[in-house]
Amino acid sequence: TMSVLEPVELIIEGLEEQTLTVPLFPKEEQRGSRNIKFTSRIWVERSDIKLKDQKGFFGIAPQKVVGLKYASTIFIKEVKEENGVITQVIAEIDKNVQLILSLEI
Repeated sequence: TMSVLEPVELIIEGLEEQTLTVPLFPKEEQRGSRNIKFTSRIWVERSDIKLKDQKGFFGIAPQKVVGLKYASTIFIKEVKEENGVITQVIAEIDKNVQLILSLEI
């Protein structure tokens, strides 16, 4: 089960809706898969976001490239906040990775 307890909206600019096929059990792919929609608006856990990147932090921060499981790599353009509380993240598909992926196909 996937859930987000403290959701923050993440907007991926320029992304067209896609359907992705993902395994039901990642370590046992032979047990089946399901389709999920990958849209320009997703929700991420607040604790996975920082206003400023820190050494050893592998989450979301401004000017950072981040991988989304089963989907793509995104570039974080901006992390918005109000009164010290993170409210929204603006990102775009990492064009360098998209180019590499299209060459491999």
